[in-house]
Amino acid sequence: MGAMNQPAVRPDLRAFMSAALRRQRVVGAIAPSSPVLARALSAVVPTAGTPVVVELGPGTGPVSEVIRARLAPGSRHLAVEIDPGLAAHLRRTRPWMETLYGDAADLGALLAKAGVGRVDAVVSTLPWSLFSDGVRERILDQVSGVLAQGGAFTTVTYLHALPLAGARALRRRLRAVFDEVLVTGPVWRNIPPGIAYVCRRPRTRALGSGQHPADHPGVHPARTGHRRRVEEAGQHRQVHGEGLQTLVEDLGP
Repeated sequence: MGAMNQPAVRPDLRAFMSAALRRQRVVGAIAPSSPVLARALSAVVPTAGTPVVVELGPGTGPVSEVIRARLAPGSRHLAVEIDPGLAAHLRRTRPWMETLYGDAADLGALLAKAGVGRVDAVVSTLPWSLFSDGVRERILDQVSGVLAQGGAFTTVTYLHALPLAGARALRRRLRAVFDEVLVTGPVWRNIPPGIAYVCRRPRTRALGSGQHPADHPGVHPARTGHRRRVEEAGQHRQVHGEGLQTLVEDLGP
C-alpha cells in the first residue's frame, strides 16, 4: 500500500502546509500524523461486518488510509473537515471516503444529513488545545451522542502538552463523558510524540434517544468477536502502559 500512496505524498504535504499557513487556529499539528500513530488511533475500527466509522479532523488523510485498510466492503467511512481547502483536497484524492465539510461541534446534524444515526467508531485528530472549554465540551457531547452501544472513540494528545491547561481540561472532560478512558502509547514515531486516549461507554446521550443501536445497519453479529478482541488488546496495552497511565493520572485533572 505504501508504494501505491507515494504519488499522493507531495500533494498531501502541500495541502497540509497551505492549510497550516492559512488557518493557524484550525491546524494544530506541526506535521501530518505518522503511520504508527494512525494505526494506534484506528485500532478500534471494526474489521468485520459493515460498520459506520467517523473521522474528525482528517486533514490530508494519513489516518483515513489506515481506517480504509481495516474496513470491509459495504462499510461507511465519513470524515468531518472544517477547512474548505482540505475538504476539497480529500474529495479529490480520497473519493472512496465521504467527506463532510463542517464543524465537529455540529456532528449530529452533519451525520443526520448523511443519513447516519449511530456510528461504531469515532477517530479524532482534532487540535483540542486550540478549543475553548465550551467548544471542547460540545464536540465530546456530540461524539457521545452518536456512538452505538459497544462503540469506541479515540483521540490523540501530545506528550509535551500533557501538563498544560488544555490537555488537563481534555482529560477532565473525557472522564466526565466516558465511563472508560484508557491511555495507550506513547507513540514516539510521530512529530511530536503522542499518546492515544481510547474511550468507551458514554455516560450521557447528548443527542437524545434517536435510532436504537441494534437497528443500525452498521451493527453486525461479527462485531461481538471484534469487540472482544479489541477489549483483550486494550487490556494488554494497558498492562504494558501502566506507567504511562499512572503518569497521566498523577498529572491530575
